[in-house]
Amino acid sequence: MNMALVVKTVRNPEKGETIIGESFNEFPGVKGANQAADIGKLGGKVEFIR
Repeated sequence: MNMALVVKTVRNPEKGETIIGESFNEFPGVKGANQAADIGKLGGKVEFIR
């Protein structure tokens, strides 16, 4: 399963700029992976292509 890596910042960085984040969270799955998991739970055939 994929993980969404989310960093909260006070503003968006400029191109090429590195800024310090305020917080960091990891969330299991992302939209496509969550949809595929739900379809699989409902009995549908799903495949992940890399």
